[in-house]
Amino acid sequence: MNYRKDIDGLRALAVIPVILFHAGFNFFRGGYIGVDVFFVISGYLITSIILKELKDNTFSIINFYERRARRILPALFFVMLICIPFSYFLLLPNELIQFGNSLISVSLFGSNFLFWQESGYFDVASELKPLLHTWSLAVEEQYYIFFPIFFIMVWKYLNKFISTSFFIVLILSFFLMIVGNYYKPGNMFFFYMLPTRAWEIMTGSLIAIYLDKKVSSSNKIMSNFLSLIGLLFILISIIIFDENTPFPSLYTILPVVGTSLIILFSSDKSITFKFLGSKIMVGIGLISYSAYLWHQPLLAFAKYRLHDSISSFLIGFICLISFVLAYISWKYIESPFRNRNRFKRNKIFKLTFFFMIFFIFSGYHLKKDRGLISRFDLDESRVLESFIDSKNYVVKNFGAHKLQNFDNDDLTKNIFIIGDSFSEDLVNAIYEVDLNKRYSISTYYVPTKCGNVYLKERNILELNSRECPDILSNAKIVSIIKNADEIWLASSWKEWAIPYIQLSIDNLFQINNTKIRIFGRKDFGTVESSQYFYTNSVDKIIGERSLSKNHTQIAIKMANEKYTNAEYIDVSILLCGSYSKCINSTSDGFPISYDGGHLTKAGALYFGKILKTKLVE
Repeated sequence: MNYRKDIDGLRALAVIPVILFHAGFNFFRGGYIGVDVFFVISGYLITSIILKELKDNTFSIINFYERRARRILPALFFVMLICIPFSYFLLLPNELIQFGNSLISVSLFGSNFLFWQESGYFDVASELKPLLHTWSLAVEEQYYIFFPIFFIMVWKYLNKFISTSFFIVLILSFFLMIVGNYYKPGNMFFFYMLPTRAWEIMTGSLIAIYLDKKVSSSNKIMSNFLSLIGLLFILISIIIFDENTPFPSLYTILPVVGTSLIILFSSDKSITFKFLGSKIMVGIGLISYSAYLWHQPLLAFAKYRLHDSISSFLIGFICLISFVLAYISWKYIESPFRNRNRFKRNKIFKLTFFFMIFFIFSGYHLKKDRGLISRFDLDESRVLESFIDSKNYVVKNFGAHKLQNFDNDDLTKNIFIIGDSFSEDLVNAIYEVDLNKRYSISTYYVPTKCGNVYLKERNILELNSRECPDILSNAKIVSIIKNADEIWLASSWKEWAIPYIQLSIDNLFQINNTKIRIFGRKDFGTVESSQYFYTNSVDKIIGERSLSKNHTQIAIKMANEKYTNAEYIDVSILLCGSYSKCINSTSDGFPISYDGGHLTKAGALYFGKILKTKLVE
């Protein structure tokens, strides 16, 4: 395969927007599409290499894996190694445990699975994960493992149908992505996983097959025009897409087609080639992989340590440093390890195995020792312990009761609890004071955006989303409502939903004229362990702080509403005694909330005691 310097320039066009997107520059809010550009390039290059070697009868799968190991692993392992001491000194136990998980998953080429389970790519907390960006490497590594085996089988048994076979895989992957986004919009599985990304890579593969057979086009004007259109498609995607754009989805076609047009039609006479083949673009493209590796840890550590005080100038400087470090690691790590004379195959595989074991052991050690929490004193440890595994604690009990049938015990009261993560907190409060022994509980989760409202006319924008369940038409849910002694609605209520709460009560009351309780919002102000820990005062985590204006406005508005056939429980007053200020501490000094909204185990116990007094005693 002939070297094309415009492909290196295309790498530069991919990596620069990704870095600036992660840096938070608004003009590059769609910069994440650079990853999609990389996927198409990977499919094109890998297929071109394998195809040439298969035709020359020189292809060896062990040689293929060796080349991929040389290309990907030395720089990746070097960056991971550098991240370990920085994580030790900068991250607190809960973040260190997550970092340990990422060390293990990256080493096993499965970080996309980890980050899919942990949170969304566009979540604020994701910005603070040093190895978040390795999800795309995991997708490519999984592709490198399976694709050559698939290619060999097709070459051997379906040689005349190679293009057709690739196209079928492309269509299946594309169809899975479309169906997944239709039925499960916002589900990050479809963002992180190879099955819904494979069509992008296979697009590059089909281009390689096509170009292998195609004679160079004589229509230079048309080629120049189409390659420019491809460049325009990529630039438009970077500018107009943002975190609210469904992705991957039909929108992804724009950057994928744009990349494809450039690979297909860019030639040494075209304007696109001259731009992408310029020295600066090719130079950036050569170090693009290392730049991609460096930028996220640098930005994550800086944001974690400095928080809101970090300036745009410093962010820009960090981006620049990413390229400086990229050049160093390209020159002294990437290039030497690609040299077979300096590092033989056996040494490459031995080093790979050694570092995989080292990172897996390091990650396991961080998890086993609970983020090295023992290095803190007793007062610090008991506060920081509240932040460990807090998210899993919130969801566990609620999920265990999803649409569960009541036990029909005359000694227990049937309670149907509906809502978002605030209703999960409510279930935990019940468990912490053993109210679950008095109640037979059934639960149902409703996303925050859906407002926890129940209308027969679903003509509200939020309710039209496929994420929002039509509870009044769900036979299973209606059956549980009919058998409930009480219905509890708990949410982080949005202002738009307030006018519809009474109508929702009326609709639920028509199904079962039983007791309905509306649990109001709660808020504890800004709570983040790292932000306060760096002041060297644990008291900052549990001290009094002002509540958000949004919370205050909505809480007061809900409290002033008149609810018929329902009891309103003002959670903000119960927990804080105020709509404007709240202390994030139990009487024995444990944090009530780990993030300003959701309850720790100690917080759930604190809330549960108040509930027990109000509802039972």
